[in-house]
Amino acid sequence: MRSEVFDTALAVDLGKAALDFAAEVGGSTERKKKSLPAPAGLQTFFLYIRAQGHVPEHTVSGPITIQNIFGRASITAAGHNHDLEEGQMVALAAGIPHGVLATRETVLLVTHALRD
Repeated sequence: MRSEVFDTALAVDLGKAALDFAAEVGGSTERKKKSLPAPAGLQTFFLYIRAQGHVPEHTVSGPITIQNIFGRASITAAGHNHDLEEGQMVALAAGIPHGVLATRETVLLVTHALRD
């Protein structure tokens, strides 16, 4: 999945966009991604996870941030657990194994620095 690339400024109401995305998904699947516009070199997307849904542990090639827009999620990274309330985020260096468990219906904003 590649984000739409832009080369100027772009403003997004993340709260409204996340709520619209969650309503669109409506719990019909455990998790779903939606790409968001991003400058070259970044991949940005919403990740919807229904209550008690999870993302298995995995790694990514570049640094990553995971921000909780709404809901509640538990991020496990490098053997540590991080409970994310709305508005909180975690930042991980490249290659750190991580997984996610949504304790409530959740939309995360994920930004990944792409590596060549």
